[in-house]
Amino acid sequence: MVLYLIFESAEGRPGLRARLRNLYRSMRDLFADGLRGVVPDEAQRRRRAAVALASLDGLFLQWLLDPESLDLEALHQEMRDLAMRARGRPPSKPVS
Repeated sequence: MVLYLIFESAEGRPGLRARLRNLYRSMRDLFADGLRGVVPDEAQRRRRAAVALASLDGLFLQWLLDPESLDLEALHQEMRDLAMRARGRPPSKPVS
């Protein structure tokens, strides 16, 4: 729903749409650059960067709307575990 409102706001406003597009491109590039030493294939780095950014975006929206419903410490640990698995390393101990 929130994404629909953002899309609706940007529609017919090319300046806003361009700013959002450039922001997301920059963020994906930043994430992909951070994966350079871990993921050798550029196309795969870009895909993983897009998935990571989408995940963080979604978590951020959920936190904005209902901050008490999310355990940020546990979510941070989950993201770290996913990164460790992507590197072929075992995940850390669960957060209690």
